[in-house]
Amino acid sequence: MSAEDADATFARLEAAGAPVEQPLIDQPYGMRDCGFADPWGNHLRFSQPQG
Repeated sequence: MSAEDADATFARLEAAGAPVEQPLIDQPYGMRDCGFADPWGNHLRFSQPQG
């Protein structure tokens, strides 16, 4: 899922207590992304282009 501001999305979800599956990181292929789990165990990823 694309996010306009991955840092703000990460901070908001982490503050709400969503389980972090992958901290926000810069990927070598040019994306900045993170991963969470929802209450039902679904995996959610948020990303935006680096830069």
